[in-house]
Amino acid sequence: MHNVVRIATIAGLLGVLTGFPNVALAIPSPVLIAQVTAEDFYNQGIDKYRRSNFRGAIADYTQAIRLNPNLVSAYYNRALARLRLNEYQGAIEDYTQVLRVDARKANAYFNRGIARAALGDSQGALADFNQTIQLRPDLAVAYANRGRIQHFLGNSQEAIRDYSQAIRLNPGSSITYYNRAIVRTDLGDRRGAITDYSTALRLDSNWVDRTSADAYFNRAGVRVSLNDRVGAMTDYRRASELYQQQGKDAAAREALDRAKKLQPPPPRPPQKRPSRLRRPKLKSVLGLI
Repeated sequence: MHNVVRIATIAGLLGVLTGFPNVALAIPSPVLIAQVTAEDFYNQGIDKYRRSNFRGAIADYTQAIRLNPNLVSAYYNRALARLRLNEYQGAIEDYTQVLRVDARKANAYFNRGIARAALGDSQGALADFNQTIQLRPDLAVAYANRGRIQHFLGNSQEAIRDYSQAIRLNPGSSITYYNRAIVRTDLGDRRGAITDYSTALRLDSNWVDRTSADAYFNRAGVRVSLNDRVGAMTDYRRASELYQQQGKDAAAREALDRAKKLQPPPPRPPQKRPSRLRRPKLKSVLGLI
């Protein structure tokens, strides 16, 4: 059975820091003047980030750091802007700087884990998500992302436990159900996978990306393995429609082709059987010569 193994990214990024450290009132000095100037750049960076001007925000946070190298929140916010631009290594360096100052900042571990995962550092990401959960055991998105890493590393049972805990903490997350369905399929729990795909689609049938189409496609594959040809055919057709709407023509054709292959052949017209001819019995001809 072929599945579209597309494990969806679950997390957004955590938190822009908007506060600025209070500057103690004292006799003006070069240090104090520098801090005020750093504050100006810092606040400009926040404003540009909110307007999605991530490159401009990075420039302002960099200026703030140049003027006040101890401004930890500027490192944190610059890392967020760098993540938005897929500058993962720079973001990792900034979050590491934050954690040197405050080793209990759960958000920094979490976001650094996202960056490490994006660079393929699964073990580093796992360590960061472990730290996040230790500091924030109520953070559903941390379990969900750790589940993704566990699955990637081949730890399927651990992935199931993490996804299940994420669902307990946030039962409305469609993507967590979707990702758990993929792991359940790998483990041979096909009915559990169908339940998870169905729950994901029920919770949110209008995902902004192609995940809902993948959910129909994958559920169809599981239904084929359970010999539910009618259900599978319906799912493939729905997946094809959604792929078509998203401009995924090749995926749409593949789903439609699979649906057509599941259609039962048309009934054959009854054929008239030829009548059987009775074989005549030969009669004995008796005569005396």
